[in-house]
Amino acid sequence: MTIISPSLPTPSNSFGKRHIFAVLFVVVVYILGQHPRDNPLTPIRDPERSTDPLLIAAPNPLFCQDDDDDDDDFVVTHCSCRDPTVAYMYKRQLWRAHHQRMKQVAAAAPSQLDVVFLGDSILERLNGTRMNGHQPAYFANKRVVFDQYFQTERMKGLILGSSGDTTGHFLWHLQNGLLPESLQPKAFVILLGTNNMGRDGCNKRTTLAGILQVIHVVHRQKPDAMILVHGLLPCSDQKPFRGPDYNELENRFTLGRQWKNSLWINAELKKTCDLMRFCAYMDSGDVFLTPDGKIQDDRMVDSMHPSLEGYKMWVPRIAGRLELLLKKSRE
Repeated sequence: MTIISPSLPTPSNSFGKRHIFAVLFVVVVYILGQHPRDNPLTPIRDPERSTDPLLIAAPNPLFCQDDDDDDDDFVVTHCSCRDPTVAYMYKRQLWRAHHQRMKQVAAAAPSQLDVVFLGDSILERLNGTRMNGHQPAYFANKRVVFDQYFQTERMKGLILGSSGDTTGHFLWHLQNGLLPESLQPKAFVILLGTNNMGRDGCNKRTTLAGILQVIHVVHRQKPDAMILVHGLLPCSDQKPFRGPDYNELENRFTLGRQWKNSLWINAELKKTCDLMRFCAYMDSGDVFLTPDGKIQDDRMVDSMHPSLEGYKMWVPRIAGRLELLLKKSRE
């Protein structure tokens, strides 16, 4: 687009200078108004929401670039990472329907639950479903594992997990009624961030910022609840069910850059939670790793999701950590 600059008078006094600045300001505002998406953080309206439009941020390559302290020469080849502090939604109808189901489940839950789990597909699968509510028969046994520890007289729990979610997606759930006023659990468990790095290509600091934003929003909405932040689980650089070498176990279960970044994020999450009265941290990476530092192929079904055996080893550890946390909070 060609923009013709207006003729400007020669500034002979202070009024003339102010006039020049005023005209330049109008021109700049006009240009930005014509090209709002040239700025990657310019909010844009989601056309699918007719009321209370959702403001989202466009993907920004800066959120994917190599961090200064990384000692390798990683080259970004894909980036769909957005501002980690901004909520945004999937446009898939299946995802939006799953959001409504989670809202209904949360609204119908007993008000005084012990714990509510918030996360992505790792937790949705523990709930017995996958891909935003699909219920394959062979997933039912994973829900049985959860019920053994969180549907007992000692502890009652609820899972709100949504496959494919980044921290930004989960912020959207939280900002659109996921946690009703009637739901007042003693604690939340948060496990998010894997999709930020693995699918969207976010760097470690951007991913950390997104997780911290979710913690902040949950605490703001439920200030009386404790928050147990779970460290990211081991995840290889090989994406599940993608790539010609996926079926090669050496590629499928060998840890690489993403796990290295996850370890950094986990360490920062622990430091942060150590400073906050309402927050605690736990890690379970060793549950899924061999002594030589690879993913145990009997405890994960792919490069990131626990198997039934993995859930059996992992869930009781969470239950034990929660019991200690809730006991300490009562003292």
